[in-house]
Amino acid sequence: MFGRNHVYYKIVLKIITLGLSITIIIPVILILFGFDYLEIVTVGNIVSFLLVGILASFLLYFVSTSILKTVFDDIKDRINSVKEYTEQKNFSELDINEVLEECQFPIEGSDPVSDISTELNKFIEAMIKGMYNEYFSRETMEAFSAELNITDLSDKILSYLMSMTNSNAGLLVTKEEGAFIVRANKYIESPNRLLESGILKDCLENQKSATVLFDKQVHIDTTLIKFSPKSIKVEPIVYKGNTLGAILIASNSAYDQTMWRDTLFLLRHTMAIGLYNAINHERIKKIAKRDPLTNTFNRNYGMQLSEELLQKARDLKGDLSILMFDIDKFKDINDTHGHQAGDYILKRLVDVIQNLIRKDDLMFRYGGDEFVVSFYGMNEDVLKNKVKLIQQKVKEFKFKFDNTAIKVELSQGG
Repeated sequence: MFGRNHVYYKIVLKIITLGLSITIIIPVILILFGFDYLEIVTVGNIVSFLLVGILASFLLYFVSTSILKTVFDDIKDRINSVKEYTEQKNFSELDINEVLEECQFPIEGSDPVSDISTELNKFIEAMIKGMYNEYFSRETMEAFSAELNITDLSDKILSYLMSMTNSNAGLLVTKEEGAFIVRANKYIESPNRLLESGILKDCLENQKSATVLFDKQVHIDTTLIKFSPKSIKVEPIVYKGNTLGAILIASNSAYDQTMWRDTLFLLRHTMAIGLYNAINHERIKKIAKRDPLTNTFNRNYGMQLSEELLQKARDLKGDLSILMFDIDKFKDINDTHGHQAGDYILKRLVDVIQNLIRKDDLMFRYGGDEFVVSFYGMNEDVLKNKVKLIQQKVKEFKFKFDNTAIKVELSQGG
């Protein structure tokens, strides 16, 4: 029915041993109380003692197994409770503390059963927390991986982390091409100034986590954060050994270190993967929008922006001028000085023109040596002067390639 290692086998064996021991213990006790040995040790008495021992064995067996059945049924019910809770479709609606309270065994006193209950509670807690962590890791991975807009993703990560750690302010920055960019900000008054702080720079440059605690007499500069925090946490975001950025969060109460460790365990990897994908997506989008030689917008994206400007002018009844410039005798420059010289002329020409137009003016390479510049909200007289200025500055600029001066002039149409 059950093997030698089965718990009931061990119980039965011990109970039978105890029952048979009664056969010996009873006559010994009677002799100790002064009864005559010869009167006690008779065949009839020995059979009686043996029957008493067997009866005691059966009684002990049934009582013990009944108690054990109650204990094991309780264990079974608790495990089924764990299963029932963890099979919920939406784990986020469950309070993990309520789940633990419902599923764990009550501990009363100090005895072997309580000791077993304590160990089982540890197991149940580890199992539920493991499932909880797995669920949220999967959920955050799906949420963060699905979002490729780096601004929206950064805001989502920061909001999620602040919510899970009960933080009151936070900042997420990314490191791209050596520069630090603020991607998300919650209640930080001067995020760019905070980038210069030693704690954040050390985190970004050396991949170091940091915790800063403030006592009641110390207040952080309120031009940086809108309240006086009790604790600040800084955590680098690292993917495959490369620093992608960092998160700074602040709270008006001290952080629970266990909660912080568990939260980071859940989010560190998913944050890094999500940001890595979003940064690469943004980089690819930039490449797709730019002309690789001059780094101005390319024709496709430039035409798209021009359509948007045209619609804006129609809606607001504003002035919009779209002009095309091209280099006079550009083919002759290529034929005479080579295509590398032609590439140099195009790049330097873009620099000259961009220094002369407004930040909001649109410039893109239409093709070859042709460039389009769109001016919104510029009246006709100002526009004519602007065109003359561009042509004059280009004509005066000293284009020099391989120690050879090259004369460049622009023609304009529109």
